[in-house]
Amino acid sequence: MIREDLWQKAGKLADRPFSVEAQKSQLLDRSIVVVVANPELPGCMAQGDTLKQALAELKEARQEYLFPILKAGRQVPEPKPTAGGCPRITWLEPELIDETLWSRAEALAARDYLVEFSPETLEDGSEGVLAENPEMPGCMESGRTPAEAKAALARGRHVFIYCLLEAGKAVPEPGDIHMMADGDAATIAG
Repeated sequence: MIREDLWQKAGKLADRPFSVEAQKSQLLDRSIVVVVANPELPGCMAQGDTLKQALAELKEARQEYLFPILKAGRQVPEPKPTAGGCPRITWLEPELIDETLWSRAEALAARDYLVEFSPETLEDGSEGVLAENPEMPGCMESGRTPAEAKAALARGRHVFIYCLLEAGKAVPEPGDIHMMADGDAATIAG
């Protein structure tokens, strides 16, 4: 249960002029978002389609970040002093998809990987199918039918392989189910 007094106090503290780091970031679906973070509050970040939307989301994230600190009775970090009491926004280099790696991942993902199917209960409670590539533990997708799950898996495999390449890891060959250690899969999928 939320203590209303602490929640309100966290909201007031969240209104203080914390510095902001902003960065345009390209998601794997190629859309661009603005990611913002407060350096004084490690891990406190948000995103939005515009800077204005991202900053509004960040204010809410700050309140949620500060509430457990207050609840635990710990010291609340102070914002860095700024001129005029306004938050300073620093823009970082955009984070974009490496087109060369993306194309390479697309070609590698099109290879003939093994596909294993198993029954699964979908989020809406209906019965569905889980498709996975045993060569890449953690590379799996769901669908209502085997064909739908296999199509989703093909798209997911492209992203999975891109992440492997970006991390400098080897991409398993089709049929090589012993190449990746489970730790590697957890790092990429998680």
